[in-house]
Amino acid sequence: MNTKEKIAVMQAYIDGKSIEYWSHIYGNWRRLDGDSEPTWGWSNTEYRVKPEPRIIYVVNHVHNFESVYRTEKEALAACLHVGEVVKFMEILE
Repeated sequence: MNTKEKIAVMQAYIDGKSIEYWSHIYGNWRRLDGDSEPTWGWSNTEYRVKPEPRIIYVVNHVHNFESVYRTEKEALAACLHVGEVVKFMEILE
């Protein structure tokens, strides 16, 4: 990770965004405790801004086919009142 990327993570922390670090013990990303100032051990710890979940909209058409859209507005326009719009949100752990 270069200096600009490190600064971006630290700025995101200051801005109140959720920061995660890679836990070698648990083998997954863990939330950085926001109760105290982080020590930022860049030489032995990897940090990132917690990613936002992706959202897609699926139109279930009456003729048994589906279409996928990135925005609800696009899905509603494609639906034309002859189908159903279903929102799917990615689960990040």
